[in-house]
Amino acid sequence: MNLVNLIKDQLGGSVVNQLGGLLGESGANTERAVSGAVPAILSGLMNSAGSGDGASRLNAALDDHDDSILDNLGGLLGGGNHTQVANQGSSMLGSLLGGNALGSIAGALSGFSGLGRGSSGSLIGMLAPIVMSVLRRQRNSQGLDAGGLASMLSGQRDNIAAAMPSGFDTHLEKEGLGDSLLGGLRGGADAVTSTVSNVGSAVGSTASNIGSAGTAAAGAAAATAVGAGAAATRSGGGLMRKLIPLLILLGILWLLWKLFMGGGAGDVMDKAKEAGSAAVETTKSVGESATGAVSGAVSSVTGGGDMAGNIGGIFQSATDTIGGITDVDSAKAAIPGIEGITEKVGGMSGMFDSLPDSAKGAVQGVVGEKMPMLQGALDKAMQLPGVGDVLGPVAGGLMEKLSAFGG
Repeated sequence: MNLVNLIKDQLGGSVVNQLGGLLGESGANTERAVSGAVPAILSGLMNSAGSGDGASRLNAALDDHDDSILDNLGGLLGGGNHTQVANQGSSMLGSLLGGNALGSIAGALSGFSGLGRGSSGSLIGMLAPIVMSVLRRQRNSQGLDAGGLASMLSGQRDNIAAAMPSGFDTHLEKEGLGDSLLGGLRGGADAVTSTVSNVGSAVGSTASNIGSAGTAAAGAAAATAVGAGAAATRSGGGLMRKLIPLLILLGILWLLWKLFMGGGAGDVMDKAKEAGSAAVETTKSVGESATGAVSGAVSSVTGGGDMAGNIGGIFQSATDTIGGITDVDSAKAAIPGIEGITEKVGGMSGMFDSLPDSAKGAVQGVVGEKMPMLQGALDKAMQLPGVGDVLGPVAGGLMEKLSAFGG
């Protein structure tokens, strides 16, 4: 499960364009701002939940939050409601993160994306209820308490770090958020840098026992490998962090073996420098390839689980919406919500097609379980006087798109 992706799934092109129009900003700048805002908000909530009573306060805020807005985002932001939505969202986040932090995030987004500072603040406020709704649904689906919520957010550390767009960290640091937002995300890289440094120091210490030439050669290898390895670590993902210390250690041990087996100090020195650079390049290549392969596999497997959860939520919302129809007027009032659900389902078809068969099975299982309840609610509504003519065309489109997931 990747919270960043779950939130971005809610923010398709039409939603981003709608946000840009409401803010009076270009679609490109708005999309760039959204790419930074989502991980920044999640990072702030993760850090807040991990300290003091932050988890309890966040849990209470989720209890009070209505996540049904995810079923009709167009309605949430339309009808002149966006100013109220932005103000309420900013107030909610401000109570969880602190008003100063919220203003600083807006400033960083403004510098990064080209949006005005006021527009950046409004964007954060409008994104807040979407982020909170996704969090609430994940918390509820997993049956988490405040402690479990904090653990879930902490488990998203790597996903949040990977989602931070390049260059955004510079603007966060300028706003004084380097420690509060980025500090927690850097922990993994700093820990591995320390590990690599310790490896270099240990090898250098061992080499000192075999003479000055060995010390010089091993020192050169360690300096090259440690410095470049640390840089590579900061640019790599979670699996790469685990590979780097091992591969660098193997490279340095190979150099020491060459020293034991013979060869002048000058020859070993040259080979040390060459091997140090080669080891780093090999580490980058292996780390990037392995990270890509594993990420792809994980996405394929977890994608089915995430999508199954989303489909389940869509079925529930559709069933509740249609089940609430009692006459022609209520049917007309339900049409925008049903259309919004249909649009969301249509946007998920490409994702479903790309899943492996094993992951598709999870989605199809949910569809098989939920479809009878939705069909029952629809049949009941269609029997009401005059409702069939209003509801039929719209509901038919929704059922057709949902049936496509049933295999």
